[in-house]
Amino acid sequence: MKPGRTVKASACLGLIAAAGLAAAAQAASPARLLRTAAERPAPAGHERAYLRWLQSQLPRLPATADNLHDLYYRLGPASGRPLLLVTEVDEPDYVVSRITRRGYLRLAALRGAAAFPLSAAKLFFSSPVTILRRRGPLTGVGLAPSIHLMSRRRFLSLDRRLNLRHVYIATGAADAAADRRAGIHLLDPVVIEPQLFAAPRSPDWLGSLLASRVMTPVLGRLLRWFQAHPPARPLTVAFATQGYFDHGGLRRLLHELHPAQVIFLGSTGVGELTAQANPAARALGQRWAADTGMEVRFGISPRADHGVSAASGKTPMLVLDFPVAYRHTAAELINLNTLHLFSHALTGFVAAQTGTEAAYPEKLGPGWALNQAVAWPMKHDPGPLPSRAARFPEPATVAPILARLVQVAAVSRHEAPMRRAIRKILRQVLPQPIPLHIGPDGDLWLRLGPASGRATLFIAHMDEIGWTVTGILPDGELALQPQGGFLRQLYAGRILLVHTARGDVPGALHYIASGLPGRPPLARLDVGLSGAGLRHSGIRLGDPVTVPKRWHPLLGDEVAGRALDDRVGDTALIAALRELAAGLRLRHPVIFCFSAGEEIGLDGARALAGQLHPAPRSVYALDTFVSSDSPLESRRYADARLGRGFVIRAADNSLIASRRWVREIEALARREHIPVQAGVTGGGNDASAFIPDGSRGIDLGWPILSSHSPGEISDLRDVAALARITVVIAENPLH
Repeated sequence: MKPGRTVKASACLGLIAAAGLAAAAQAASPARLLRTAAERPAPAGHERAYLRWLQSQLPRLPATADNLHDLYYRLGPASGRPLLLVTEVDEPDYVVSRITRRGYLRLAALRGAAAFPLSAAKLFFSSPVTILRRRGPLTGVGLAPSIHLMSRRRFLSLDRRLNLRHVYIATGAADAAADRRAGIHLLDPVVIEPQLFAAPRSPDWLGSLLASRVMTPVLGRLLRWFQAHPPARPLTVAFATQGYFDHGGLRRLLHELHPAQVIFLGSTGVGELTAQANPAARALGQRWAADTGMEVRFGISPRADHGVSAASGKTPMLVLDFPVAYRHTAAELINLNTLHLFSHALTGFVAAQTGTEAAYPEKLGPGWALNQAVAWPMKHDPGPLPSRAARFPEPATVAPILARLVQVAAVSRHEAPMRRAIRKILRQVLPQPIPLHIGPDGDLWLRLGPASGRATLFIAHMDEIGWTVTGILPDGELALQPQGGFLRQLYAGRILLVHTARGDVPGALHYIASGLPGRPPLARLDVGLSGAGLRHSGIRLGDPVTVPKRWHPLLGDEVAGRALDDRVGDTALIAALRELAAGLRLRHPVIFCFSAGEEIGLDGARALAGQLHPAPRSVYALDTFVSSDSPLESRRYADARLGRGFVIRAADNSLIASRRWVREIEALARREHIPVQAGVTGGGNDASAFIPDGSRGIDLGWPILSSHSPGEISDLRDVAALARITVVIAENPLH
């Protein structure tokens, strides 16, 4: 985090430079406490489990929990009105308000007088969520509009539509009864899946819950100090609940404890240190400024108020607002150096105010940055690949392959990691080695059957949408260039990873105006670095950038993740190859290709078309069928249901297949008892690149929801059906 970005009065950051805090020092327990705290949800009104866990992590001191589950520690003498040091631990609370007939969850926001920004609801679109059921957490994914089905009119009104009225959470359930059998009920809390990322030895952390958790290690460190050095005057340290519900926990504490003074630790993101204008609060603020050198504004600013001034009434209050960039997004950004300094100053100030006999050390200890990278959630362990004797292809046997591929980052023109992953899987699942070829544009392909004659070609692409680094700006931010088409509104305010030669570097994505009429906003990535830190990060021009790649199994056979387009096609090719290579009895030449550069203009397919002579007789692209099987889309177009089989893409934006060929594939599938659908959708496919050379082309796809979003959704039954029809057509070419 760079000075001045989120802190108007940058006294905290200035003191860090003066202190010379070592950012790369080995972390003490505060960083580990923050890391685990930021992985645990605590929506307003449902903080009890979190506070029970937190109590187990804090020093073993006598603690009290009231009827709202506020957790507080009384230190020092039992008599007298205490100094209350308090922070709020909750985040915005959304609950299940309705379960639709199709099994989607609708949400309501529980808000008190201190309302949180309604823009926070945008995070639910295409995001993995956690449903806090009584029987335990369950994963769901928010639906998002698909860019391939987006009209210009809908695109222009998209910002207005990304609100809570249009949020639908998919759980994988086929209907409301399936949701209820899974233990989902009305009023169950629903939270965005917690995320936390940091590069090794970096003091800059990004996460979705940091604003609500940032004071936890500060108060934990303070409690440890006072456990060894009891205060001479009463002190109460509290973790309050229901901050987003009219500060219910804070009001309860004030009513119960009658404190003489209150120091409220907040994190609105503006970084202001303020005090009420009454004489007692002014005196407290003046003492803070004198002791720490940090400026205090008198008369609490509306930006830093949190609504706490109304809750505190006439009790003198000092509000210490910690700087958090991009608050209420999935990429809240904090600096551990700043937090360490703030913690040091706060503990020393409270020790002085409570008359602690032991002198608080003036020298700062080691920094809080961790030597290892922080990445939460961790990548999903897909388990072992199916044995060579396993039955192919079925949902259970294609899932481990797809889970591996989804978690590989491979932006267009940066497909090498996918080539390595595919080659590794092929070596493990094929009964015998088959020669693999790499084309001039990075395509990976192989040939089965006779060496001569016009082949049947099956092609699926390895690349995905994303960005590349096109500029390192003077302020340390990165300029990004999109690779492929997607709705930028679904990615703003999210964590992205720059995939460098030295490892992944996280950053917060935001957009700025281009300054040119009719031009879209420009993508910028804040990695929290500048100067030497940026030079040592390993970031170079041209590095690929993606969202964190994670695999999310849902109920039944549905799954979610970024880049199901076209890792499903790759999976179907691998599964079909495993089945075909076991016999190697093909009477006709068949080529399988994993192509590159599809998302930026079918580059790999065009290169392969110029390389294959004679041209293939028939080309089958295994690519998505963007489906309208979603309450966000019109069923007039692209009507194919998840779980009902593979889909013949009879027409799209790049080619029209003959109706006779469509009927032949449908008849073949039904004869082999393979579920099949057919339809028309948007987008293009690799098969169209071979049409000018005399080939005929068609797309065999599977229904996908929320295309080109961070959380695409598909059904493993459709993946298995796609693999099975690939095997059947390879063995029985349709000429």
